[in-house]
Amino acid sequence: MPDEERRSVRGFLNELRKRYDKLAESSLFSYLGILNKVLEFETLETLGRRLFDWPTKVSIAVLPDRPLPQFPTRDEVMSWKEIPSWHDLMPMITYITKKQAVAEAYEELFGCGGTILYTSIYEEQKLFAKTKEIFGYRITNEFLQLMNCLPVLGVNASLDATDNQFRALYSAVGLYIGESVQDAGVVIISDKELDTEISELAYMLPRE
Repeated sequence: MPDEERRSVRGFLNELRKRYDKLAESSLFSYLGILNKVLEFETLETLGRRLFDWPTKVSIAVLPDRPLPQFPTRDEVMSWKEIPSWHDLMPMITYITKKQAVAEAYEELFGCGGTILYTSIYEEQKLFAKTKEIFGYRITNEFLQLMNCLPVLGVNASLDATDNQFRALYSAVGLYIGESVQDAGVVIISDKELDTEISELAYMLPRE
């Protein structure tokens, strides 16, 4: 994403988040995820350089429209005609929870292709208990069950989601803003009506 376009979109999203915070009228926590699939040299270098300021952890990335992460069996490996990408087989997400670090990292890393901002009423431990209950309950591998999980939502998964699935998401995450690699865009999902806010802020977006 060109720098000028990145700044415009980031500015729009930052202002939209502020509008959401006012509508929520409650204390909110923000968490930043970066899909490991997009962690190329420049992004990795930035995360490594800021490691003490932006302490990171790794969790499972749960994509509702994709199979759950799992370790392949020997028979499955032997049947492969081509070796699949590790990121497709075991999608993971690097995440930051430290309050000040989330804002700083989002400012610097937005545009890398895989940043996801989660806004929730829950502090870290309660949030991950919720996401595991909602998104990770089908994970059967004992090792993977020990890991936290975070949802990664694309346009198709969002369009196909039911009201019950949205309600389940909103019980953990009120505002989801994620760069979608497969859609080459940004997915915004909110438990608050934001149509008016988006219309009022549309002037901030780059024009073709």
